[in-house]
This record gives sequence, C-alpha cells and structure tokens, in this order.
Amino acid sequence: MSVGGYDGAQQLRSVIRYNPVYDEWHEVASMLVARSVVSCVTYMGKIYAFGGFAGVDTLDSAEVYETETNTWRAIAPMPRKRRRHACAELGGYIYVVGGENGLLITNDVFRYNPRDDTWTSVASMVTQRYGHACAVLGDKLIAVGGYDGAEQLRSAEQYDSLTDQWVPMPQMNTWRAYAACGVLMGQIFVTGVPVCLVRTCLDLPCNSGSALPISFPDSLPIADIVGMRRRVRRRRGPTVRGDVQPRDARLDCQLSDEPRTLRSCHGRVLSDTGKEVPPDHRPPLPHLLK
Repeated sequence: MSVGGYDGAQQLRSVIRYNPVYDEWHEVASMLVARSVVSCVTYMGKIYAFGGFAGVDTLDSAEVYETETNTWRAIAPMPRKRRRHACAELGGYIYVVGGENGLLITNDVFRYNPRDDTWTSVASMVTQRYGHACAVLGDKLIAVGGYDGAEQLRSAEQYDSLTDQWVPMPQMNTWRAYAACGVLMGQIFVTGVPVCLVRTCLDLPCNSGSALPISFPDSLPIADIVGMRRRVRRRRGPTVRGDVQPRDARLDCQLSDEPRTLRSCHGRVLSDTGKEVPPDHRPPLPHLLK
C-alpha cells in the first residue's frame, strides 16, 4: 500500500494497493485526512496511519484502514504532533518513535494499544532523530539513521520493552536519512542513498554503485546496504570534504528515481556525465520533505 504523500502541489488522501500476483496497482478508499510524511504500520490485518503534515499544520491525528470493509476510521490522536517519525509493532503494541513537529526534533516515544485505543509514553530514545527508520528484530525495536538537527546519523539503538530502556548499538557504515529498512532471514537491511542536505547544490554528479551488504560485527545481525555514493565537484561556496556533508535541515537537492541522475535545488537535472537532462527526458522526482 502507498498511503498519502505529496504530488508537488498538495498533500494527498489517496491510497493505492499493489497486487504482486498481477503486478498491478489499484486505488482503494482514501484516508479521512490528507497527509504527507506520514508513518504507517500493519497489525492484525489493518493499516494504521499516524501523524504527518497537512500542508499547514503538523498532525496528531491517526486513523486505521479496515481491509474487509475498505474504509478508514479515526482512532485516538497521538499525545503530540509528529511528522517524519517512524513506527513499528512489537508485542501487540504500536510504537511511534521520534520525529519532529515543525519546530523541534524529538526523541519521544509513544506506545499505542489497539485493543483499547489508548496511548502511553515510554522511555525516550538516546538520540533525537527524524527521517529515521524502525524495524523489529526478535523482541527488540530498533531505530536507525535519520537526522538530529545538526547532521545525518549513522547511529542505531534498540529498545527493550521489558526493561523500558533504549541501548546504543554499533553505528552503520554510512550515514543515512529517509532510508528504509526491513527484516529478512534474521537480519535488518537498511537501504537508501544518503540525502544531500547542503544549502547550495550547483553541480552534483553521482556515481552508481553496486548494492553490496556491509555487515556490522558478527554479534549483531544487522547489515547496511550501500546503494550509491556521490562525489562532489564544488564551484563556489563552503568547502565540502569527501561525501556531501549535512549543513541544513532543508532538502535542497534530491536523487531522482533514475540511477546516476540528480536534480539540484536550482531546478537542473544532471546526468552522470554532468550534462543537463532535457525536461522531456527527466524522471519523476518525489518531494521527500513536503
């Protein structure tokens, strides 16, 4: 399911469902509220959507999709407004982790009980972060990457619901914000290209790289999938050392859906050779921070 989002002009209520058997997408019932940068999770055959951004305000509202009736209904709002957060289900509870509200980045964590439609605050993360990813491995909830207001993060931490504590874990090999993660064969895979957070991006060709897993120490079954790496050719502005270094919370340049192509904040699309791509040959670009 693809839930809500932003189409370049407005936040969306629409929801589309993918059928892997026939390789087809179909539209289903729209959400009650239009939301971008929303966080969703599945539990007991239902899809829960929490918070997000409505175009003017950050949201605390939440809703659930009933697959049997193809309808959405409102559930209890979160204790705080949140966007660019992450969520996951652990032990029959849904945890909403971190995020920001348009002013402050937080390490707060809230637990939702689907059985009685109530919220509880639990232990906060060690690090404040948004644009991170969460997954459940065994009986632990794990948060990886994101942005803390100063830099993109390589750090990871895990939550133990029995002790109500977060514990730092070994860092990923590469800093990543707005990445995705999933569990496969007892390992967590984090995928996605590091996001460029520099204010001025005039000419940023990128190199395609192979997707090879880079493992953490053997004691922790986690792997970091490296998708692409960038080299920076600076024309003017502050010195950039090595890979692009984050300096601002606003995303001014983003990777397109087409490998080896990057769109700058000045509206230019550059191929891997550094030449500008004509408008009619440009791939669609998601507006990640809307």
